[in-house]
Amino acid sequence: MNVSTILDQIDIGAIALPEFQRGYVWNRDQVRKLMSSLYNDHPVGSLLVWETKTELVESHTRGDGKLSAGSVRLLLDGQQRITSLYSIIRGKSPQFFEGNDKAFTGLYFNLEEENFEFHAQLKMQNNPLWINVTEVMQEGAGTFMVRLLDTPEFRTNIQTYSKRIMNPELWQIENYREFLNGRRELLAYNANQFLNSLLSGSIPEPEQTVTTIEVSLSSEEQALDDINSWVQQQGLPAGQIMYELVTDMLLDLAWSNGLQEGKSQPVALIFEKDNQIEAAANSAGYRYFTSIDSFKNYVTHEILVLESAPVLL
Repeated sequence: MNVSTILDQIDIGAIALPEFQRGYVWNRDQVRKLMSSLYNDHPVGSLLVWETKTELVESHTRGDGKLSAGSVRLLLDGQQRITSLYSIIRGKSPQFFEGNDKAFTGLYFNLEEENFEFHAQLKMQNNPLWINVTEVMQEGAGTFMVRLLDTPEFRTNIQTYSKRIMNPELWQIENYREFLNGRRELLAYNANQFLNSLLSGSIPEPEQTVTTIEVSLSSEEQALDDINSWVQQQGLPAGQIMYELVTDMLLDLAWSNGLQEGKSQPVALIFEKDNQIEAAANSAGYRYFTSIDSFKNYVTHEILVLESAPVLL
């Protein structure tokens, strides 16, 4: 399960913190080290959750947020890390938060030195190389790139900085429209600079040019949403994303009762090769697919054919 999915589940009350857990106790140095580990692609450990019926624990969780109906996952280990990530990415603390929010407020990243520090006025003022991590998460990278272009000494390294600010291990651009607006400003600025140089009789140096930043919208989550939309367009029910088959074993997309309840077997999509998950799915009677094309072929040539078959009386 990726970070964005976990945060979404916290928002809807599908993940909660049991009352016997302590509150948030991390300090700023621990938060900074967590973000450094993520940026450098170092292991940050796993989470331990316990799934149970909501009605059994709804009066025994921290915070006053509403829990999801049916079942809820109680966070037994990892709440310090998840609370830190949630607060930095969302810009607010989760509903079960109890502690000092100063521990994760005002985290900055230096594009030149590639290190994280908490805000220091004298050190960071008027230096566009220091970027607010929460603002990047929420607003995208375009605004920060424009700020760098406004400072001549940073323009020659704009491509390097853009790669760092767009590091897929850390920055997740969810507000793509805002990023496109920022990118248009970058291109307009570069075009104006080029035209001005021609008017003045000079040719811009190659290293001063700005490389267009191409952003791919393809992701596992987007692919799963697209598949669900396609399935529904065929008149079939949507599957469940990140379906927990057994503890710690998730199917990327699953129809536990089949695409046609009572007529077809359970079906699942498994994107990443994992022998244990595939064996568990097979044991549970699932027909699973590891590619979108093979899944669509199955739906088209087996399920939809079954759907259109005449009923004999």
